[in-house]
Amino acid sequence: LRPAVPYEIERRYLDGTNVLESVYRTKEGTVAVTQGLNLATSGRLPWTEFAHRVVGLTGQVAMEWDWRPGDRFGKVSPWVRMQKDVPVTSVGDQIVALVSNRRDQMTVGPNRVHGQFTSWSGTRATLALVASDHEPLFLPDPQAVDDRLDRTVASWCRWSQQLARKSAWAGSVFRIVWPAPAGAQRWRATLRPAAETISTSGSPSRALTVTVWPNSSGGTL
Repeated sequence: LRPAVPYEIERRYLDGTNVLESVYRTKEGTVAVTQGLNLATSGRLPWTEFAHRVVGLTGQVAMEWDWRPGDRFGKVSPWVRMQKDVPVTSVGDQIVALVSNRRDQMTVGPNRVHGQFTSWSGTRATLALVASDHEPLFLPDPQAVDDRLDRTVASWCRWSQQLARKSAWAGSVFRIVWPAPAGAQRWRATLRPAAETISTSGSPSRALTVTVWPNSSGGTL
């Protein structure tokens, strides 16, 4: 999800949260994209919900998005089908769908979904990937997804306010500790400063490296 024209981008985590805000600036206008894994009113949702909110700040910006389900390193063959006007794919035992209130220019292929829309100043668009494992998939209303993103930000703020911040790195470290229910897996990480400004015509001056160990099984993001 990005502008369809050359842009510059500034990214930051919203204060006290694990929700990412990206501000894209083009010659025609500016948009803010807020992304986060939505939470329920208390704890996690029964399904996975990765929300994207696009808000037009100034002018107009042509946006495009592209969804290509993976094949789990050649082990499965995902295909995309339509269910109640929503693109849905099966990836092995997982079902994933893309819900949005901006489907006016959407092209659906057997293993790819592509879309475009224009973000005008003052407008708001919502896109979300929702997924479930070993069970039927719930298709939420885009407005409900957008509302949950606000509640997720508020939930993170309440949780992070309980932490004592005595280090310059505290803001980066607490984002790795997910406020999950008892019994959920914990994560730990090592990291470096993230890039603050990225241009499509150049390279970022600083990079982010996060190494995680879920249940002692090594991996790098």
